[in-house]
Amino acid sequence: GGPGAAGPFHFESYNWAAPRWERASGRAVLPLALGDTCAGPRRGEAPRAGRVTLRNVVYPGELGEVSPPVAWVVLTRPFIAYLDGRENQAVGGAEFAACERPLKALLGEPDYEDAVLLAWRLR
Repeated sequence: GGPGAAGPFHFESYNWAAPRWERASGRAVLPLALGDTCAGPRRGEAPRAGRVTLRNVVYPGELGEVSPPVAWVVLTRPFIAYLDGRENQAVGGAEFAACERPLKALLGEPDYEDAVLLAWRLR
C-alpha cells in the first residue's frame, strides 16, 4: 500500500503523531493540509494556491492525484489550535468539528473512529 496522510499537521513533531506512526508502520505519513478545506489558515501550512508547490503534502481535494496513491487518511482529535503561542482547546474543538464534516462529505463514513482519531481506508 501507499503512504498515509494525517492531519491536522503540526510542524513540531511532538504535536504530530505521524513520525511515531512512520516508525511503527514502516510507511510514509504525509501531512494532510486542512486549511484550504475546513480550518482556514493554519500556522505551518502552505496554502494550495501559494507561490510554493509542496510535493510531500496532501490536500483533501487532491487525494486522487497523489502518487503513489494514499492508502489511509487520518484526522486526529482533539483538534488543537494554537493562538499567540498558547494551546486553546476550546477553539480546537470547534476547528475539529469544522473539519470532520467536509472530510466525511468527501470520503464517506470513516472505516475506523474512536475518541482519538477518524481513519478512512482509501481504495
